[in-house]
Order: sequence, then C-alpha cells, then structure tokens
Amino acid sequence: MDELEQLREQYRQYHNQVQKVRLDAKPFAGVFGIGAGPKDDPCHMAFFHGVEETCKGFADAPVSADTAAAVIRYVVTAQTEGEKEGITYWPMLVAHGAILPLIPLITKEQASELKALYEQTVPKRERMPLQDKVLKALAERAGENNKTGFRLFGGFGRK
Repeated sequence: MDELEQLREQYRQYHNQVQKVRLDAKPFAGVFGIGAGPKDDPCHMAFFHGVEETCKGFADAPVSADTAAAVIRYVVTAQTEGEKEGITYWPMLVAHGAILPLIPLITKEQASELKALYEQTVPKRERMPLQDKVLKALAERAGENNKTGFRLFGGFGRK
C-alpha cells in the first residue's frame, strides 16, 4: 500500500466510525449541552493522532517531493469532499497541522501551487491559527513574503 492510499484508508475508517457513532447515538444526545453527542466521541481525536503519526512517519522516511505534495493536497482537500456540517469538517481541518513536517520536503513550485490551493480551499473566515501557520509555512517554502505587521494606514494585517 502506497503512502497516499494508506492515508485515504485512515480517512475512510474515520468516516465509517463517525457513521457508526451517529447511528448508535441516542436521540437528542448532546443537544443543549446535555450529555455527550456524536461530536464528543473519542474517534475524532484518534483520527487526528493517526493522521499526525502517519504524516510524521512519511516525513521521517522521507518520502519523495511528489509523494509529500500529493499527501498535502489530499489532507487539504479532504474536508471539502464530504459534508460540511461540522461533525467531520472541523476535525479534518485540525488535521492540517499534521502536514507541517511534510512541507520542507516539497519543491518551491509545489509549495506555491499548494499555497494557492490552500487559500482557495480554506476560506479566511474558517482559518484558525493552525491554518495560518500552515499557510505561512507553505509561503516560506515557496519563497514568498507572507509577513504580517503594522501598516501605517491599514492597521494590522497582511502585507
């Protein structure tokens, strides 16, 4: 099994676990903060840690630049392939942090392409500090200046 297929299998297993959790959930579980609902299931953290370990293993191996870019592309776009209702979307968005060790393995051209894909796939309003960190790492790898700082007439923001 190649690296990308190994990662895809983790995502398939995660989707299957979430479906099972949803089916096994009691009606109104977690509604109004009462009881634990499907979004509180430990499968979400297990998924994140699994993806993190897999990507770290790829970086330690190390894999080729093309394989690293394919893995990054998959992790970045995986949350857009399924539903965007929250239960799997946000854990998949958090899994973006797992690709940080792979970014030094890709070429500048791949980093530039992946940065553009990232900006398109993860809207600014949905970015957390972790996504900004990934975007900054891609920009640095691409050799782009993506610094933030004070602008005289624009206040704080991206230059």
